[in-house]
Amino acid sequence: VCRVAAENDFLTLGCPTGFSISSVLGASYGTPNLNSCQNLQLSSCHATSSVAVLSANCVGKASCAVGAQNLNFGDPCSGTAKRLAVVLECSSN
Repeated sequence: VCRVAAENDFLTLGCPTGFSISSVLGASYGTPNLNSCQNLQLSSCHATSSVAVLSANCVGKASCAVGAQNLNFGDPCSGTAKRLAVVLECSSN
């Protein structure tokens, strides 16, 4: 599962019925490039807390919502419009 949200939006993540989020394969709050679910490229503007924040809020749940906000991740590059890109793995319950 992969999703992207613009700064100040909420990113809702979820797995199909009967599955839950088992791990965060990649996450970046900043200016990441997500060409496909297999290709998340970090940039110099990247909050190092990204994977930890997503893991704490989402792993073990069928779905979760996380705000793409400086409040949650810190501000990795002041004055730049940011986005949150996430790649998750779902496993059967």
